[in-house]
Amino acid sequence: MRSSLLLRPTAPLTLALAATALLGACASMGARPMSSPAASAPVGDGVRLVVRNQSLSDVDVYAVDVGLRFRVGSVFAGDSAALRVGPQHFADGTLRVIALPIGGSGRASTGPVSVRAGQTVEFNLSPELAASAVFVR
Repeated sequence: MRSSLLLRPTAPLTLALAATALLGACASMGARPMSSPAASAPVGDGVRLVVRNQSLSDVDVYAVDVGLRFRVGSVFAGDSAALRVGPQHFADGTLRVIALPIGGSGRASTGPVSVRAGQTVEFNLSPELAASAVFVR
């Protein structure tokens, strides 16, 4: 019984190799091209939300509807992502989006934005979140 609690000599090597592989996989996630994030999110009857995060924090992105927030996705600091917002979040033709730093304070908000299905909303998060900008195309 006691011998089953001891690690075999190869266990530390196996753990080190697994950790190295995991770190390599995580590092390669940041190597995605940022040339056209808008092309990767299908629109359907919703809108494409392209978030360019120039802040120093990873953010969670939410659509706000009738005072409730619905998580749309996350965007790493210094990265861009194309997200889809379903039509239920802009049924009256008005979309509101907020970005909240993960584990931080502050927020970025688009305010009310008039949209139609099929459009692209670009939400550019600046290092000072309150100074972020939104464009509809």
